[in-house]
Amino acid sequence: MEFKHLCLVRFKEGVVVDNIIEELTKLAGELDTVKFFGWGKDVLNQEALTHGFTHVFSMSFASAEDLVAYMGHEKHSAFACHAGHTDNSEAVFGSSSSSS
Repeated sequence: MEFKHLCLVRFKEGVVVDNIIEELTKLAGELDTVKFFGWGKDVLNQEALTHGFTHVFSMSFASAEDLVAYMGHEKHSAFACHAGHTDNSEAVFGSSSSSS
């Protein structure tokens, strides 16, 4: 079983999204608990479906404890606090997943 952390965001005008992606990629690479990091940009362009969210970031962890540790890690907290790059509209979701 793996545990996923998904974050949907709407960036503020003028934010250089490539810089944010670079920072998150670096952060994920520095933490042993992060097993996978990926991101994507909306291609539907359908406000009714996306509610204005433009990007999704995804991380996978081996355990719920690793996910919780990531959420409380000082590097994650520092990134989240200094960021100020979203319009305060984020959807964050943590889940377990398994395949049958």
